[in-house]
Amino acid sequence: MDNGFSTFVSLYFKIWTQPRVILRHILDNQPGYHVWTFVVFYAVFQAFLPIFYSPFAGRMTLDMLLLIGILISLVIDMGAFYYFSGLGYLLGRLLGGKGTFRDLQTAYAWSYPPACIAIIVLQVSQIPTWLRMMAGETNTMALLTVPQMAWQGSGR
Repeated sequence: MDNGFSTFVSLYFKIWTQPRVILRHILDNQPGYHVWTFVVFYAVFQAFLPIFYSPFAGRMTLDMLLLIGILISLVIDMGAFYYFSGLGYLLGRLLGGKGTFRDLQTAYAWSYPPACIAIIVLQVSQIPTWLRMMAGETNTMALLTVPQMAWQGSGR
């Protein structure tokens, strides 16, 4: 099934319009197809939320904070992926489901595309906070109260 990156991109965009058809195609032909691509992509992008780093601003360099944050996010998101996949698998079995654990992991991972788009949009809204952190701001309250949108400004 995998003809490279173009096949993945094609399936990624088709999952938005034909989720049942595409998921059935993936499960029939190659269960587990690009599961870890979604998990790792989401974990790495989630690690770029400045709210995680504002309490530690000034204690370490920003690049070290980001490296540690990405590693922690990868571990936590992989653990969460196994936990929720396992929980879904157990509940599915209790309700009479016949899918395998790998099938459930595939279905769970291929539900990530909306979350991936949402995390990218969220990252764009965090640009003002990142700019303040890169400028040297270390006060946690000042970083957490940075206006994210124009309507949140003080109006002065």
